[in-house]
Amino acid sequence: MNITIDIGNSRVKVGIFKEEKLGSVWYYSPDEFWTKFSADLEAEGKTLSSLKYLGWVSVGEEEILTEALSFFHDHFPGCTHVPIHRDTPLPVSNAYKTPKTLGMDRIVAVCGALAEGLKGPLLVIDTGT
Repeated sequence: MNITIDIGNSRVKVGIFKEEKLGSVWYYSPDEFWTKFSADLEAEGKTLSSLKYLGWVSVGEEEILTEALSFFHDHFPGCTHVPIHRDTPLPVSNAYKTPKTLGMDRIVAVCGALAEGLKGPLLVIDTGT
C-alpha cells in the first residue's frame, strides 16, 4: 500500500494506492486531518504495517510542514517517506520568473501527467479549492 497526501490551504487530500492503482480518496479539513486519518485507515482495514511509501506535498506555511513531518515520522516509522519540496529531483523544471510562487501541488500534477505516459506539450489544469 502507498499513500499520497496533499496538504492544501483549505483541504487535505489523501490517495490510497495498491501497487499503482488508486483505490480510495479521502478529504479532510486541515484541523481534522491529524486526528481522523489514522482512524479512517483502521476503519477500512488498512494496516500501517503494509504501508511502503508515503508521499506528501504541502502548500502550507513552514509550521505546517514541520508538524506534518513530525506526524508522519511518528505514525509511519516503517515506511519510506517522500516529501515533495522545491529541492526534490523531479522530471520537470520550473521556468517561472518567480519560481517560489508556483505551488508544489501544481508541479506534482504535471509530474502525474508525465507518469501516465503523456507526451508534451501538455496543459495540466489544477484548480485548487
